[in-house]
Amino acid sequence: MRTAMWVLVVFGAFDLLACAALLAVAWAEHRRVRREAAVTGEVVPSAAGQFGCLAALGLAGFALLYGAAWLLLTE
Repeated sequence: MRTAMWVLVVFGAFDLLACAALLAVAWAEHRRVRREAAVTGEVVPSAAGQFGCLAALGLAGFALLYGAAWLLLTE
C-alpha cells in the first residue's frame, strides 16, 4: 500500500507541475497580447486577479498534496 501511495503522490506532483507550466504559458501569451494591443492603442484589461487566484489555488494544491503525503506515508 505504501508503494501505491508514493506513486499517487508523485503523479499528483507531476499534475500540479503541469498545471503550473500551463499557467505560465497562458500568462506569457496574455502579456504578449497586451503588448501588441498597447502598440495599436487598444486596451486589454489585466488578468492579474484571475492569474493570482489560480496561482494561490496551485500553491494550496501543493500544500494539500504534501500534507496528505506526509500524513499517509508516516504511519
